[in-house]
Order: sequence, then C-alpha cells, then structure tokens
Amino acid sequence: MDYDTVHLVVGGILYNLAIVLAALAFFTRFRRRWVILAVCVVQYVLLHVQLRLGLESNEDAGLLAYHIPVGVLIFFTAYLTVTLGFGLRLESESA
Repeated sequence: MDYDTVHLVVGGILYNLAIVLAALAFFTRFRRRWVILAVCVVQYVLLHVQLRLGLESNEDAGLLAYHIPVGVLIFFTAYLTVTLGFGLRLESESA
C-alpha cells in the first residue's frame, strides 16, 4: 500500500464516521445539541468537498490549492466538536 492509498482510506473512514458523529449528536446531554449537530454537518460537508477535491486533483493540480485549506477547516471543526463535547461554553462570562 502506498501513501496515496492510505490517505484515501483514512479520508473515507473519516467521511463515514462524520455521519455517525452527527447521529450521535442527538443523544448528547449538552443543552444546545443543535450546535454540535450543526458543527458535525459542516464537518461532513467539508469532508465531502475534501474527498472530491482529492479525487479530482489527479487530473487538475490546481485543485490541490483548495485541498489543504479545506483540510485545515476540517481539523478546526474536529477541534470544535471535541471542545463542545467537553463542555466549552459559547456564551461569554461576565467578571
């Protein structure tokens, strides 16, 4: 197995797990579970775009210019999902 195949397989696994994560958002005890659901849906859409960009970049190298920033956005949404899951509050605290 070469690096490209491993990269594609990991991307496909993450793509499918994003659907599972969105479904599990309904069962969270977080009051605003719709926020987590929205972040999960955004992550799913970004993963879909990322997967398509990766597959199409074999024919058009210019698409790789978008592939990396979308990957950074996916990393940010994953971080946001984890921090929301561990109780990050979205409202500001007054001193």
